[in-house]
Formats: sequence, C-alpha cells, structure tokens
Amino acid sequence: MLDLSCPHCGFSRPVDPARVPDGAVRVTCPQCRQAFSYRKPEFDFAAAETTRPRAGFWIRAVAATIDCLIVFVTQLLLGGALGVAVTLITGGPDAWMTAVLQTGTSLFGLTLGTLYYVGLTGYCGQTLGKLALGLKVVRTDGGPVGYSRAALRETLGKFLSAFLFGVGFLMIAWSRNKEGLHDKIAGTCVVRL
Repeated sequence: MLDLSCPHCGFSRPVDPARVPDGAVRVTCPQCRQAFSYRKPEFDFAAAETTRPRAGFWIRAVAATIDCLIVFVTQLLLGGALGVAVTLITGGPDAWMTAVLQTGTSLFGLTLGTLYYVGLTGYCGQTLGKLALGLKVVRTDGGPVGYSRAALRETLGKFLSAFLFGVGFLMIAWSRNKEGLHDKIAGTCVVRL
C-alpha cells in the first residue's frame, strides 16, 4: 500500500498502488479539498532484496549438497560418454591415450562445474539447489550479482574459503550477517525468498 498524504493539511490515506497511474497525477484531498500533484514512487527492488532475511549455514549447506550432486552426476554422465567416444574412435586404450583421456575429462569436469555455478549465479542469482530451497545470491546493496561478481565469488572466493580448511564456509554460521569469506570477497549475501 502507498501512503498518500496531503501537503496542505497532512491528511493521509493508504492507497492500492495498482489504482495509481504511473507519472504525475492531479489529486484532490477529501478533507481540505485542496488539489495537489502526486507522482507514484518507483518500487526499489534493490531495497526490497536487502530487507529479506539472510539464509543461514544449514540451509545453504543443503543447497550446496544438491548442487554438488547435480554437477557430479552431470560430469559422470557426460565424462563417461566422452570416454566411450574417445575409446571407440581410437580403437582401445593405451597408456598415453588413458592419460590424455583422464586429463581431458578432468578439464571438462572443471569447466562444466565453473559454468554451472558462475553461469547460473550471474544470470539469476540462483543455482538449482538455491532455487529448490528458495534462496538467492544478491549484492549486499540488494542489486543483482552479475557475471563478473559471480565469477569472483564462485572461483577465487570459494577457493579461498575451502583452502583455509573450510573456515571461510563456517564463517556463515557465526557471522552476524551470515556471510562466508566468499560472500565478503565478492560483496554478496544469500537471502531467503
């Protein structure tokens, strides 16, 4: 509801925003009968995102587990199909081809995982695990994450969080704003929708 107030007498009444047209309109106060101009305020989506409750450690851990399972199964299926295709093309495994296949499959898996996390987080702020649990990654000012910030968060930020024996992830449990090291590095937070 919008709070429509008369600048002349101070009379105020809540009004449904759907009933107020966009742009400036002429309004007459029902109490003092004075006319005044009123412009419907634009909805601030960024401010609305920052008022949402932050997601805690355990729900984020469940979302991360769902994402890991999705990426693992996808890597297993596509990596296996790649291995079978290479074996059929080359006529059978030998030591050199096995090493090349393992390296190629590892690089493929790394690329697929990076595209999954960075791509989805940058596009809409939600991986499939976060989407399933009603979570979203936003900037700390409430704006959308974007691809460059998602890349920083999901690659360097999460690498450092894991490199420090997982302490960067555990920070979510005890920090006041429920932010991990990767969130602090990228200037993001995870909110409940």
